[in-house]
Order: sequence, then C-alpha cells, then structure tokens
Amino acid sequence: MNTTEACGIFIENFELSSVTQSAIEHTKNAIIDTIGVMIAAKDEPVVTKLLKYLEQANLLQQEGGQSTIIPFSYKTNARDAAWVMGTLAHALDFDDTSLVMKGHPSAILIPAILSLAEKYNRSGKEVLEGYICGLEVTHQLAKQHASQGWHTTATYGTLGAAAASAKIIGLSQQQIRYALGIAASSASGLRANFGTMTKPLHAGQAAAAGVFAALLAEQDVTANSNVLEADFGYGDVFHHDQDFENLSFSVDSLYLESNGLNVKMNPSCSMTHRPIDAVFSLITKHQLDPEQLETIECSISKRAASILRYHQPKDEMEAKFSLEYCIASAVLNQEVSLAQFHDDQVKRTDIQRMMKQVIILAEEDKEEEKATVTIKTKEGDIYTKTVTHPIGSSQKALSRAQLKQKFSECVNHIMTDEQQHSAFAYLEKLEEIDDIRRLLKSLTLEFQKN
Repeated sequence: MNTTEACGIFIENFELSSVTQSAIEHTKNAIIDTIGVMIAAKDEPVVTKLLKYLEQANLLQQEGGQSTIIPFSYKTNARDAAWVMGTLAHALDFDDTSLVMKGHPSAILIPAILSLAEKYNRSGKEVLEGYICGLEVTHQLAKQHASQGWHTTATYGTLGAAAASAKIIGLSQQQIRYALGIAASSASGLRANFGTMTKPLHAGQAAAAGVFAALLAEQDVTANSNVLEADFGYGDVFHHDQDFENLSFSVDSLYLESNGLNVKMNPSCSMTHRPIDAVFSLITKHQLDPEQLETIECSISKRAASILRYHQPKDEMEAKFSLEYCIASAVLNQEVSLAQFHDDQVKRTDIQRMMKQVIILAEEDKEEEKATVTIKTKEGDIYTKTVTHPIGSSQKALSRAQLKQKFSECVNHIMTDEQQHSAFAYLEKLEEIDDIRRLLKSLTLEFQKN
C-alpha cells in the first residue's frame, strides 16, 4: 500500500469515536484559539482589501450564499469563504504553530472546514473529525523543514486542507486521492513574502485550494491517484531527498497527542517568543528598569535569524518579524500584545532608541528550539536566561481558562461578555452541536448587534 492510498483509507474510515477525549479537547482548543484570532483580525488592512475585491467582483451576499465569512455577516461560495477566513486567521500571526510542520496548521484547516461544514450542514462532531484528519495528513507529510524557501503553512497546508475538506464532504477513497492530487498541483508559498500582506494570503490561498480540490474531486475531476510518491509528484518535487513511499496513518499515534500544537501568547513570529519570554523573566526577576539597560543580546539559530530579517521595521507587518522591535516592546511596554502592532507604535522614538540596544547573534550550532538572552546593565551587571519552551507551547500548554482569557482579549472589541460566554460555551461543547450553523451564527456581527 502506498502513501496516497493509505491516506485515502485513513480519511474515509476515520471516526471520532476511535480517539481519546484528550485528542478531542486538543482539537477544540485549536478551534477556539483560531476563531478568536480570526475575529481579532477583522479590521486588518489585508482583510479589508480582500473583501473589497470580492465585493467588486459581486461575490459577497448578505443573504443566500453557501458559507459565512466569520465574523462578518457576508456570505459567499465555500472556496472564497475559506480564502477570506484563512487570511483572517493568519493576518495577525497570532494563530497556532507546529514544530514538525514549522508552520501554522489551524489557520488553513479550520477555515476550510467551517466553509464546507455550513454548505453541507455538518455537525460539530464532523467538524472535529475533519480537523483531526487534516492535521494528521499535514504532519505525516511534514518530515523536513522548508530548506528551499517554501512557506510550509502553504505547501503542507494545502494538502491538509484538501484532506479535511474531503472528510467534511464525505468523499470516497478514490475521490480523496483525486483531491490530494489536485491540491498538490496548487501547493505554493514563498518565505520571501514574510512581513507583507501576502504571508497571511498564503494561508487563505491554501485553505481555498484545499476546498476547491475537494469540490472538484466530488465531481470526479481526475488527478494522479499516487501523487504523493509518484515520479515528479509532491514528494519528488518538494522533498526530493525524502522517502514518501511508506508513510502510515493510525489513530494510535496521532500527532495531536504525541506532539501537540503551540498556542501563541504574542501576535508575532513564533521565533520571537523564546527571546520575549527570556526578557520578561530577567526583567521581573532582577527588577530591571529600561533606563538601566546597556545592551540586550539575543542568541538564536541561524534559521531563526533568517526569518527575523527586519532589523528596522517600517510598519506593523515587518515588526512581527523583527526581534529588535519585539524585544524593545517587551522592555518598554511590559507586554507584546495586539496593542503593540500598529504603525504608530513601531515609529515611537523610545522604541526606535531601544531597538538600537538589541544585538542579534545568529549561531550556526544553536538549536532552533532554544534562545538565550543576555542583558548587560550600565552598572556592569550581566544576567542571562535560556528559554526552550515558551508559554503556550505544547510543553507549557495553556489551560482552558487561559485560552478563554486569550479568546476574550481577541473578541472583546466586538462582543459583550454575554456574547463571549455564549460563543465559548458552544465551542466547548462542539461535539454535541447537531447543526454547525448555530455556532457560526453566534460568531457573526449581525448576531452580535441583536
């Protein structure tokens, strides 16, 4: 049995009853977190521009339509709904990450799933099944990082979105293999676009491509049924030095339970989170005042440094990939939150001055999952802290209460406390919801106004 066939069999036969309650709770956490950051991003420029494009193309409707674009009351076709929601989910860089994938799985999977779950009138249980299938396929393929400059969120994510979409639609095994084949020809995304509006578009495009592939496969549009391991197929082109022949899929070794996902506490590139935590730890422990500091030296891996390439960020998008900015914000604001990622914050004189005191050391032999910060004071004191697992990582996972607090921070600008409580209650009991449209309605602006 080859990998594409094994993938099709796994998706077709998977049932939620075959996994542990722990896996179900992990899945609900991912959905809660992603919906929160989608709502928080509703006013982001890239989202506004994307909606304007769809409006000018007469693709937005207030009534009718297949799928709701959360948190708006607009409806459109399932593919374009996934496109916008995927962009929303990744616009703030506040969505979860995976160390194996080295990308953002939920920002692609959940928009694809929700757009089709509404179209096909699926239950909360089926939404959970779609997510677990999509995540497992994504991570079985993600055995090697993007050494050639691919954005893995988009390249792996497109296949994951196709897998999740296939499960939601209820495709046959052969149709699932077609969907993967179609999606494989759509997988793309370049790291050169990090720090621009195109990076969140990668997530939207991957979600949309996965949905589109599954919808075409439903109509029996053909593709190579062995696309993952075929000559000139996905594995050959994207990972020519990796064996894609014998990957297996099993409910007994789900990625979700063996590795887990990393929930972000800061809306910036995940490579900034370890240094940020180290700075907070040192400043709190030694009660350091910003005026006392001479330099802040950050030792990170060479790969991390290549991603955090904006040393003098001009705007909020570049600031998310600027370690100098994130460290300066941590020192001067005592937080690195949504409020810090606005253009006027990036241009603050004190922030710009503090950024010049941050020194980045990119070390060849530095483990990617570690960061060391050394603070030197004007009095000559030296304090050092190494962080391997930042708060929110799978090793330091957030409790449901902490996740609820993040959700509240993301949505409190448009939801009352009562509306937040209602939406969160729906999400916590997702497997009990017979019609996913009830949940989606509670997350729209139209519902929140009533």
